[in-house]
Amino acid sequence: MDNDPMNVKEGEMDDVLEKPKKKKCNFTPFMLMIALCIHATFEGIATGLQPDWGTTMEMIIAIVVHKGAAGSALGISLVKNFPNDFTLVR
Repeated sequence: MDNDPMNVKEGEMDDVLEKPKKKKCNFTPFMLMIALCIHATFEGIATGLQPDWGTTMEMIIAIVVHKGAAGSALGISLVKNFPNDFTLVR
C-alpha cells in the first residue's frame, strides 16, 4: 500500500492518520534512586560510627562492592524503562 494521502481509500484513512500512543510514566527507577540515596546515607552513618580502623575498612570494602551491584540494578532499570533516552543513564 502506498502511504500517499491522495491514493488512500476512504476506510484506510484512519490507519494513515493514527495518533501516536502516549507513553505511560514508570516511576520505578526514580523510586529506586531515592531509596538508594537514603540507603547510602545510613551506610555513611554506620561507617562513621565504627570504633576502629580495621572495622571501618571492612565496612568501606563491603559498601564499595554493594554499590556496584546497586548501581548496576539502577542502570538496568533505567535502560529497561527508557530504552531510547540515554541521557538519564549518562
